[in-house]
Amino acid sequence: MNLIRKFLYQIVPVDVSLGLYDYLNKKIIVPDKESYLEGPINMSKWQELEKEDDGDTLNILKEGEFSLEHYLLNYIKPIENFEIPDIDDLISEKEINICN
Repeated sequence: MNLIRKFLYQIVPVDVSLGLYDYLNKKIIVPDKESYLEGPINMSKWQELEKEDDGDTLNILKEGEFSLEHYLLNYIKPIENFEIPDIDDLISEKEINICN
């Protein structure tokens, strides 16, 4: 099995019930007890990054800060008009007794 590692991105709409953008620190400030809404994520709009993330981009968060990251694992795009193969004859039954 070959494993492929890629870094992908897409721009996703974000909305907050109340907040402001701090231009000096380049951060969004969302006050306590306010709502944060993200999405939708469109599975067909991923774009590959030209340079891989070196892991140094995530800064240590201060009290009251949060960071969002999403990981897409084992996503297999469905194949149109694909029928599931019959594998019943490949499955064997076994009885296992576990003794303490």
